[in-house]
Amino acid sequence: MDRDRRPGRFLLTGSTNVRFIPSVADALVGRMEILTLWPLSQGEIEGHREGFLDSVRRGRLPDDPPPVRMDEMAERVVRGGLPAVHDWPERRRAAWLRSYVMAVLDRDVRELASLEALAMLPRLVTLLATRVGTLVNLADISRNLGVPHSTLQRHMALLERTYLIRPIPGWGARLGARVLKSGKLLFADTGLAT
Repeated sequence: MDRDRRPGRFLLTGSTNVRFIPSVADALVGRMEILTLWPLSQGEIEGHREGFLDSVRRGRLPDDPPPVRMDEMAERVVRGGLPAVHDWPERRRAAWLRSYVMAVLDRDVRELASLEALAMLPRLVTLLATRVGTLVNLADISRNLGVPHSTLQRHMALLERTYLIRPIPGWGARLGARVLKSGKLLFADTGLAT
């Protein structure tokens, strides 16, 4: 990147937000733009354009999507949207996703934190997977895992920095209410939580 500074050059990184890896972030200050690639949406998987936001911006209600049976919806949630394994058989995909989570915890978290974090993280990920989409109660999670609140907050930040979880802020009509309300927690890909 340093030898050829023409625009349009890309450096693709792995599963960790490079802003939190000091050696990389310091070396690229002022020379990088971070674009986060999330898992595929259902429209991308099915090969059709999604237009929800475009419709809303034009003041129209979006077209109703084709109906999906509950068993199909459950299968889509379990399958997730990671392109590498999307079309794999269920058992193979599930094994790969488990291995992926463990590799992120073992490799990427090691780059970001001390070794003390590693022992508890698999239990934390499993516990969080049982609470996807619910209000985050850090005191309850801390109590269940037997770790101090401050340690739990650091571990949650590590999971966010490695793109395993994605916190959704609380919502209220006024800004003050939004700040005070508990948020919810999602996994970056639904397949990771299954």
